[in-house]
Amino acid sequence: MSVVPIHFTGVFGTPFHLTIKITSVLGVFINHVEPKTIIDWCIRNPELRYARIAQLITPYEMVDGFYQWSFLAGHILHAVANPNSVLEAFYDLLWPSSWSDSLALIMEPRIKLIEVLCASDNDEIRKWAVERKPEMLKRVNDVRIWEERRNRAEERFE
Repeated sequence: MSVVPIHFTGVFGTPFHLTIKITSVLGVFINHVEPKTIIDWCIRNPELRYARIAQLITPYEMVDGFYQWSFLAGHILHAVANPNSVLEAFYDLLWPSSWSDSLALIMEPRIKLIEVLCASDNDEIRKWAVERKPEMLKRVNDVRIWEERRNRAEERFE
């Protein structure tokens, strides 16, 4: 199983001619590969591969009802020379591409992931998180307001 995703992710060394659908399929595979296999693959070309793999993994997991960064995400963040591209990829992955019910309710608990980074020992990671947290809070609040307006409009229509 681990050979297939690693083989396919070698394609990402070339310009991005892949579709989002293929990227999504790779992400499903990558999430089932042992972190050590991915780390070993990334170490062979860290400048390119850490940033590429960051776009494919699910960087967080639910543990005891709370989100936390995955082991692999933590490793990538601390191994990469410039964490900003990885942080941007992880930030984009916090936002679901599809959902039902309330997006604000999905996103509120994920804010804690950014808060954890605000306490990082790494200055670049901490700076990025401190700058991003207010933006994320505003975005979630804007979504909540939009959802409330939509719900009120739907209630009036009925």
